[in-house]
Amino acid sequence: MKGLYLICLIFLILLSPFFAEEEKEAVAIITSFSGSVHIERDGEDLPTDAMVQLYSGDKIEIGGDGKLVILYTSGKFRSIGASSSIVIETGRLEVESEEAKDKAIEEKRTEDFKPLFAFKAASERLGGRKGVRAPDTTGIFILSPGNSVILEDKPQLIWTSVSETKEYSLKIQRMAVAVGTITLSDTAIEYPVDWQSLEREKSYVMKVEAQKEEKVLASRIVRFKVLSEAKAQIVENEKIAICENSPDEITTHLLLSELYKENRLFGLAIAELDRLIALAPDIPEFHRSLSEVYSDFGLKKMSNRELDKYEELTKGN
Repeated sequence: MKGLYLICLIFLILLSPFFAEEEKEAVAIITSFSGSVHIERDGEDLPTDAMVQLYSGDKIEIGGDGKLVILYTSGKFRSIGASSSIVIETGRLEVESEEAKDKAIEEKRTEDFKPLFAFKAASERLGGRKGVRAPDTTGIFILSPGNSVILEDKPQLIWTSVSETKEYSLKIQRMAVAVGTITLSDTAIEYPVDWQSLEREKSYVMKVEAQKEEKVLASRIVRFKVLSEAKAQIVENEKIAICENSPDEITTHLLLSELYKENRLFGLAIAELDRLIALAPDIPEFHRSLSEVYSDFGLKKMSNRELDKYEELTKGN
C-alpha cells in the first residue's frame, strides 16, 4: 500500500509543472511601443516586441523617451507614457510611480470590442512558427488574388511581367472546369464581364503563362476563395470596432492585419503590414509577420526579404 502511495505522489509531482503552466494565461499583449521599454518576468529580461504576451506579475519599465500601448483580454486598451514603472495584474495595472499615477496612463473603455483573434495570434507566435527561407525563383508571380480569401466576386487580376514577352495567357478554373481564359499583352485586367461570375465560398485556381522565345514560362497555381457575405459583414464589423477603439495608428494597423490573417484575407493583411512598417520600421515582429503572409500568399522572394530584415533586427537578442 505504501508503495502505491509513493508512486501516486511521484506521479503528481511530475505532473504539477504542467498543471501550473495551464493555469497561467496571458492577460494582455503589447500592440505598440516606442523608445526605451524594458520587460521583466520572474527575474529575467524579455525582448520587447509587438504581440508579446503579458502575464500577471510582469514588470515594465518605460524610459524617458518611451511609450507603450497594451490590449487586455477584456478588450480594454491602456496607453502608458514616459518615465513609468508598472506591474501587470489580472485585468488592471498596478502603478508604482507617482508620475504615472498622474500622467502616464490613459484608459480607453471598449466594452463591445472582443479581441480574441489577436490573443490567438499572439499565442501562436509564442508557439514558434519558424521563418522558412524559400528557394529564390524567377518568373511570373500572381499579385492578385494570390493564395488568399478575397472579398470581391469580381477581383482585379494582376501578375508580374517577364522581359521580352508580348503575350500572357490567363486561366481561372473551378473543379477542372474553365471559368474563363484570355490572352492579352498587359499584366493587369479587370474581371471580364463575359466570364462566369465567381460564387462565394467556392474555391478557384488561377494560372498565367507566357511564351519567351522557345520556352513557356508559367506562374505557380494560386488558389483563392470569395468570402461569404455573412462572413464579410462580420469582418467589416470587426474592422469598424478596431478603428473606433484603437488608441493609436500602429495599434489600428496591427489589429487589422491580425484580423485579416485570421480570415486568410492575405492581400489585405499585406497592405496593413506595409503601413505598419512604414510607421515603425524597426519593430521586428512586423517584418516576421509580413514574411509569413508573403509566404502563404505565394510571394516567396518577398517573404525572404522580410525574413532577412527580421533576423537583422533581432540579431544579438
